[in-house]
Amino acid sequence: MPETHYPNRNALWAELIVEELVYAGVAHVCISPGSRSTPLTLAIASRDDLHVHSHIDERSAAFFALGLAKQTGAPVALVCTSGSAGAHYHPAFIEALYARLPLIALTADRPVHLIGTGAGQTITQPGMFGPHVRASLHLELPQLSLQALHHLRTKIGQAARAATGRLGSAPGPVHINVPFEEPLAPVEVPGDIPGALAASRVLSRQRAHSWLAEHAAPGGLSARQLGFFARLCEQHERGVIVCGPHEPAHGEVREPLLALAAATGFPILADPLSPMRSGEGAQRVMTHYDTFLRSRPWASAHAPEVILRFGAQPTSKVYRFWREDHPGAIEVLVDPFGDVLEQTQQASHLVTASPGLFATQLAAQLTAPSAPTHWARELGQAEDLAAAAVSEALELGQREDVLWEGFIARSLALALPEAAMLWAASSMPIRDLDTFACARHTPLSVLSNRGANGIDGLIASAMGAATARPGAHALLIGDIAFLHDASSLLMASRGLDPRLQPDLTVVLVNNSGGGIFEHLPIAKFPEHFERHFITPHAIDFGQLCAGYGVTHQRVERPAALLAALSESFGRPGLRVIEAVVARADNVRRHRALWADITERLQNSTSQGGVP
Repeated sequence: MPETHYPNRNALWAELIVEELVYAGVAHVCISPGSRSTPLTLAIASRDDLHVHSHIDERSAAFFALGLAKQTGAPVALVCTSGSAGAHYHPAFIEALYARLPLIALTADRPVHLIGTGAGQTITQPGMFGPHVRASLHLELPQLSLQALHHLRTKIGQAARAATGRLGSAPGPVHINVPFEEPLAPVEVPGDIPGALAASRVLSRQRAHSWLAEHAAPGGLSARQLGFFARLCEQHERGVIVCGPHEPAHGEVREPLLALAAATGFPILADPLSPMRSGEGAQRVMTHYDTFLRSRPWASAHAPEVILRFGAQPTSKVYRFWREDHPGAIEVLVDPFGDVLEQTQQASHLVTASPGLFATQLAAQLTAPSAPTHWARELGQAEDLAAAAVSEALELGQREDVLWEGFIARSLALALPEAAMLWAASSMPIRDLDTFACARHTPLSVLSNRGANGIDGLIASAMGAATARPGAHALLIGDIAFLHDASSLLMASRGLDPRLQPDLTVVLVNNSGGGIFEHLPIAKFPEHFERHFITPHAIDFGQLCAGYGVTHQRVERPAALLAALSESFGRPGLRVIEAVVARADNVRRHRALWADITERLQNSTSQGGVP
């Protein structure tokens, strides 16, 4: 097939949008005239697989589209210019919502910097249909990176899926707002299209399905689906099973994933918020990938071919970078609700099914490999190397009698008794658990508010979870997040059902500020860093806890922390162990560990060890 020529980024952007709609089943498009929608209009008009209808009046166009959708059951798209034009779709959208008919409005828009300037045909268009759409998507201005085009294709596919209905949701109208800058006509803009895009599969027209292939299997996989995914696993050696954060309410996945790992030979990369890091068989999962994937040469040389993803987006940003660096991997997302919880938007397949049932069925279809593959051995060796470096770094701090955040996270995770619950705050606590909390043989439930990843309400959330089940519980939290929710300590002395007194130990990491910012690029700009990002304080947490009637203990040395933890669990009530650390020393130890692991991987490679 000859290479397609795109005169400028607007033309390419519009064509990919239209292409995804065609893959989603759109066969009819209703267009109303306008300038800002020119790229979309031309992209539609150039296709011979679409029926294009021109309407002067947007209101009539929308009701015409509604009649098409009612008769065919297929999604119908509408295109209009910016300003009030799209508002004329609203009456038909209201009807489509309650009649459960799939309409897709593409409203062209002007750049956001023109809003409020008096520019013609410029209004606030995102959200213009209010509650009368199944989904509302506001795109960015066209960007021509591989990542941006991956995101565009996936987002358009998701919007179309919302229009046509998904498991447990009815069809209905959706709104896609598409801003463009000049030039709107297909004029040549030299250098506007990066040459590297020409050979990318993101521009490929040789596909028979949408960018994200969907497989609905709420009651289990069909024989055809099982055969497809079994062949996918059998034909590729370089595979991984990634288990991100998993809510206990979404079903059992631990044993099924262990069985799937045994059947495929794929290593499991287990997030600390997954159920995979504790209990029998936990030693077979990888818990240190966040450290060894920091070696860019090693990560670049180890491109996965297949990724089986369960749970939400993994905590590790380093894992995300690794995924972004290898867009050719075939990624299968398994989600019980059909949500695309994948920040890189590079997934190839979405399976709407019970994760545990999917893993069980697929494992039963496969013949377990007789021995670990070369790929699995390489990842296993990197895991062992990283685990040794982490242990040595923790032992060094203990010998030096220095309390730091890595030691706190590891010690707490190991000190909790069997079947306990550990609640982890966002920011550094969950990241330190990711890096330092090794696998343990006895069960441990780890929870966190990672839906939106905020720091608010963490004490209250942990108390609520601890109240709902018997046994020992702990909360690992930083000082800023603790102060943010300090008023929730009042529940410890009043407000709880007296018959339900949770056993909750709060391990408060006090580094006198927001320590996570030390790990972010803003730390290199010191002018306002200390005051506006670190936000140091001089709070006496002992007095603060006393004011709420909460037991408090301050520790400053490793031995004192271990002693406090050994005495803390197994009795009702709320207790606070304040672990005081030096922020600068803590950052230095983190960075030294990462550098040490990278050096070990490089040395091992040069000596013929881990490639």
